[in-house]
Amino acid sequence: MYMSRTQFLRFCRNARLMGPSIPAASLNLLFERIHMESPDSKPGIRFNLADWLLALLQIAMRLHPDREPQQAFDMLVEENVLQSKPVSPFRREDKLAEVMLRNDVIDMLEDARDVLHPIFLFYVNQQEVWKEFCSVYFCPAVC
Repeated sequence: MYMSRTQFLRFCRNARLMGPSIPAASLNLLFERIHMESPDSKPGIRFNLADWLLALLQIAMRLHPDREPQQAFDMLVEENVLQSKPVSPFRREDKLAEVMLRNDVIDMLEDARDVLHPIFLFYVNQQEVWKEFCSVYFCPAVC
């Protein structure tokens, strides 16, 4: 399963991550950078679950620069992601690999998988619903 750029931006808007402190253009750049660095051998122009979690971590560190990465991520999940209704380079970029490889971060991501995975899938499935709608009411080439 993958999440497109549009689905990612929609998620960010719904989770109130997009705003004055992180405009849509910055989220667009974040998507592009993570997509380009994805270890997925054929990522296309979509995020897999690991890419999405990496984007959330980077957004969390931007929104809460005074916190440790783990605390920032937990706050983002608690305040934005779990509260949401489904409807630019960062300062710590050079330390991201170190953060992602820390055992406590890996454990936390693994613990959060059951909670975050359904949210990820909701936004992925929106694309499938749109394709089905288009195939019924429009020419499939339009979709």
